[in-house]
This record gives sequence, C-alpha cells and structure tokens, in this order.
Amino acid sequence: MEGSDLIDVLLNVQENDEEIGVSLSRNNIKAIILDMFLAGTDTVSTALDWTMTELMKNPKEMKNVQDEIRSVIGTHGRLTEETIEKMTHLNAAIKETFRLHPPAPLLRSRIYLRTVPVKLQYQPAYVSCPPLSVGSA
Repeated sequence: MEGSDLIDVLLNVQENDEEIGVSLSRNNIKAIILDMFLAGTDTVSTALDWTMTELMKNPKEMKNVQDEIRSVIGTHGRLTEETIEKMTHLNAAIKETFRLHPPAPLLRSRIYLRTVPVKLQYQPAYVSCPPLSVGSA
C-alpha cells in the first residue's frame, strides 16, 4: 500500500478482518492512534527534561549552548532544521543526554554475541545484560 499512513493501514485491517485474521474495532483503532501520539510526545518531553537537567548541572556547557543558539537566531532570525543541524554544542548536549538517559524503547536487556567489557567487568557471550549497566559510566 504505497502512500498509506498508519490510519489507512488500520482501517484496511478493520475492513479486511476476515481475510487477515485480525479484528479491530473502532475503539481499538482509537487506542492505537492515541498510544502512538502519547509515546511520541512522552519520549520527546522526557528527553527535553533530561537535556535541560544535564545542562543545568553543567553551567559552562549551558552557556555554550545558549551562546550558540543566540548567535544563530541573531543571524537567521529563527531556527530551522538546517541551522539546528549545524549547532555543534546543542547536538553534542542532546547526544550526551541520550547516552546517559536513553529513551524507554532502548532500555531492554541486551544479549551480547561475544564477550565484552562493561563497567570494568567482562560480560560473557550470550548472557543478558541489564540496561542500566550499558551507557552509564
């Protein structure tokens, strides 16, 4: 179904429920769409909260990010996707926040395919590693 979005796919499943073997009611579709919107906004707001928290804990970096944003706004008048991509301090702060506080979908346990060092210990291959030991120092 080229050019279809989530709602088109869900409505198609609802219409062809006997062929597909999945039954979706109108309330099921509403719940799925609500989950998609809430998951997206919750993850973004949590990432923003953590980024601001980390910047407040590091005033020097916060000043660097503020100065960078002010210089871009002074030059261009507004932020665009292209100008944000060029902001090295802002991007570094966001990437560091994701490293320290990964979004919820990344919090699953990992199973290593080979022996790897994690927090000064070696995790043997094919052993599940808890998510909080990955990414934090």
